[in-house]
Amino acid sequence: MSAVRQMFSAIGGTVTMASMVLPWRIVSGISRSVFEVWSFGFGLALIIPFLNLFGACSSILSRYGGAVTLAGAIAYVASLPAEFGLGSNGTLPPSSFGAGFWIVWVGAIVSLMGKSWNLPLLRKLVSEVWKPHTAEWM
Repeated sequence: MSAVRQMFSAIGGTVTMASMVLPWRIVSGISRSVFEVWSFGFGLALIIPFLNLFGACSSILSRYGGAVTLAGAIAYVASLPAEFGLGSNGTLPPSSFGAGFWIVWVGAIVSLMGKSWNLPLLRKLVSEVWKPHTAEWM
């Protein structure tokens, strides 16, 4: 069971990372990436792509990265009214969520089913980074 949960963590992080390259929003037939939140204005909207990237990377090591990813997806939805200028008398352009937006939810939910801490993978990464290098003498 533990190996399956480790696999869920890795798959969830990978799927979430893959969603970052797909369109998150389609407005008037034009695809928009998650990185195109700059039109939302300043504030919370500027950290949305970085929340999702951090969540995707940390999902591989822990299921709590899925919670960070969900926070990024909810922040994306919460920032949408600023994009359309709600409160103005203009008509809203036709829009819908793109494939990347829906896939990030799948990746976050799958990573939440993973292990709390993927310690064997973390130990392997740390041991490779801090492996003592010995000089071999002839």
